[in-house]
Amino acid sequence: PAARGPLPQQALAIEAARQKRHVFLDTSPGLESMLQRELEELRISNIRWRYKGGLAIEATEGVMWRVLLESRLVEAVRMGVSRSFHSAYESTLRNHAAGAEWAKFLQFGPEAIAVGMKVKAVESRLYHSDIIRRAVSSGIEEVREKFMKEKLQHVEDSEIYRNNINDPLGDSNDPATSSSLPSVNQVVHVDLNKDECHFSIFATSWPHKRPYLAMTQAEDLIDDEHLARRLPPLNETHAAACVLRSGLQKHLEDLALQGKRLVVWDPFCGTGVLLLEALGIFLGVPAASPAAQYPFMRWPSFEESHFAKVVKRLKLRPHPDLEYLTLLGSSNNEDLLSVARGHYAGFLRAMPRPRSGPLSMTWAAASQDADDPFADPSERPDPRQLPAEGLISRTRLPCKVEMELATSLSSIPESAREDPTIILTNVPYGNKASLEGVYEQFGRMVRNRHASGNLLGVYCISGREEFQRKSGLEWRTELRFTNNGIPVDLLRWTGKVNSPKVQVPRKKEHSATATEEAGTSDRDGVDDVAKAKAKAKAKAKPRSVEGDSQVERHSENPEASPGKQRRKRKSKWATSPSATVLAAEDSSEPLKGGGRKMRAKRE
Repeated sequence: PAARGPLPQQALAIEAARQKRHVFLDTSPGLESMLQRELEELRISNIRWRYKGGLAIEATEGVMWRVLLESRLVEAVRMGVSRSFHSAYESTLRNHAAGAEWAKFLQFGPEAIAVGMKVKAVESRLYHSDIIRRAVSSGIEEVREKFMKEKLQHVEDSEIYRNNINDPLGDSNDPATSSSLPSVNQVVHVDLNKDECHFSIFATSWPHKRPYLAMTQAEDLIDDEHLARRLPPLNETHAAACVLRSGLQKHLEDLALQGKRLVVWDPFCGTGVLLLEALGIFLGVPAASPAAQYPFMRWPSFEESHFAKVVKRLKLRPHPDLEYLTLLGSSNNEDLLSVARGHYAGFLRAMPRPRSGPLSMTWAAASQDADDPFADPSERPDPRQLPAEGLISRTRLPCKVEMELATSLSSIPESAREDPTIILTNVPYGNKASLEGVYEQFGRMVRNRHASGNLLGVYCISGREEFQRKSGLEWRTELRFTNNGIPVDLLRWTGKVNSPKVQVPRKKEHSATATEEAGTSDRDGVDDVAKAKAKAKAKAKPRSVEGDSQVERHSENPEASPGKQRRKRKSKWATSPSATVLAAEDSSEPLKGGGRKMRAKRE
């Protein structure tokens, strides 16, 4: 009989927690340097190499969890399954896939599992994605069969088929794992670069969403397909990079020493992503929520107690001068403004609830009943279950967050007129028809605001070169990255105004203008002369009258024929001395019956 007893899952988890592997941190191309500086601030080292769109580090699962929860510039996190290897053939790729440690990351059962696969091949002999998927899938299936053979020695068949091995977290219909949270499907990443292959598995969903987007309730948004197409394409990672690059923290510290407030104004706030990322950075809250469901929680090597220890060590570090900050957003579209307020309410719902510190009074104030302040605390509603308007009105943050409706760019909100202001916005670069005059109005608004003396700086995210020209301002590129394949720049206003370029008229245009003033056109005159020459030349050519075809008549003297002279200059015998003598003889006695044959006989 087979030996009974469970597999040492605890020992497997301890081994996986201590083992160092390659961890791939994906971000947008152009943000690799900023991601490296962010890791240095988090005191995470062991950076192995940099690739286009990310960094590769060597770390344990605990370090990977820290990066996943705290980094604002990471779009996805992948854990390496095996070391890199050279693979130029399908058989080599299949053999290496069969030798990888898939059992530590995939839940194997009695039946074959369907694993998502993302393939990236650059300058490699194997470039067809279907062939690569077939080779890796067959290798994973070999590992599954081997794993199940070993498992049958410890567990009886009836127990294997009775338990739902492929769903260890419970029922998929559970609200805790609903579609509103990030996807928990297992996705394998195969990277082939110049025949060097890496196997990795996604620890997060792609892309890595912020918790306030997952916590946004349906009633806080609007169901409008036309509006959805107009939403700005800026995601949370790009917004966080622009906030960090603009140096808002340094400006806030300098103004706080003087006892002044700093207003960060977004005149094209859209869905409020820029303001919410700035709010999260100044509040010091984690970029991701530990309560969400992630793909790495389905790994057999995942230990919940170890993950809880990492989460417990996370600390909220709000900015000490947070009370001097005002985040202001405005838009001329009321529907977009409602979406922004819904995201802000989702941010408040997903925000952690600290027991001490300046943020400890936030939820206490939100849970108070305005009508009955002496009501039983157990009967008070949970602030996270309140609607958007009620939650925003009850929650008291150390800083001010305002979102107003503005009819035009010229109508500056009251908060941005009195206090020192920094403009940080994502200027629209969508449909050209809807942008008529927007860039010019923005330039005039900046010049008028600068004349008041309270404008500290202007930072714009733009994907069009014509914005710099039409705004009439001089810009400097502070950051450049790629957003869905579109090159996007973070521009900083230098404080100067572009002088209009004076176009000097060309000479041809000047002569044409003078001719038109005289009443004639140079082009018409040239055409008339060319037509007259062609007509005279056609009349001068003698034509034969024999037959329907008009054959050009040769003159009796072959040397007088232009065609003969051209052929004579091109031929070799025309430059020889003998040819010169023959030409002299021919000029005195004309040849009859074919010039070339008679010359050949005389020679």
